Amino acid sequence: APVVPPARAPVVAVFSLAGGVGKTSLVATLGRALSARGERVLLVDTAAYGLMPFFFGAHDQRPGILRTFTPPGTSGDAPIQMVAVDPESLGSETAAPDALANEIGKYSRGVSRVIVDLATASGATSRRVIKMAPLVLVPMLPDMSSVVSVSSIDSFFQHNQNGASLGKSSLPFYVLNQFDPSLPLHLDIREVL
Repeated sequence: APVVPPARAPVVAVFSLAGGVGKTSLVATLGRALSARGERVLLVDTAAYGLMPFFFGAHDQRPGILRTFTPPGTSGDAPIQMVAVDPESLGSETAAPDALANEIGKYSRGVSRVIVDLATASGATSRRVIKMAPLVLVPMLPDMSSVVSVSSIDSFFQHNQNGASLGKSSLPFYVLNQFDPSLPLHLDIREVL
């Protein structure tokens, strides 16, 4: 009988055109929230020397090494696994189009969800991850820069969604971060968005 490959864990990718919008904080918080619900989560940082390990109490960065962070004390949270992957070390996008997906798959055995922190404004890495047909989250701040960037982000994903596997769309969901409903400017920005 033919061997059926194991089902791939669902992938969530967090994307941004600009730094400082809370992308890595969103990945870490989402990982903790899912862990608290008992899910085994793999967090993937596509910036080899990103800050994600420090959100979980690490004192150093270890690119390419799978790390497990156990919740403190008597918590019922599931451990969180994390790895920093350098997509550039896996070859070019055209030479090895599935290399990044294969690398992530290598670390995702036994997890129920993969959350990828995409390096800021890395089109090549984002295109490679889009081929995995993830749910894409885009954190934005309530400012004019975010308003201006929406059309560029939408264009990027509409242009690149044809590469998504199994015909699934990877159009983004926007997350308005650091929103304060007591500020009229924030309310205006939310309305425009």
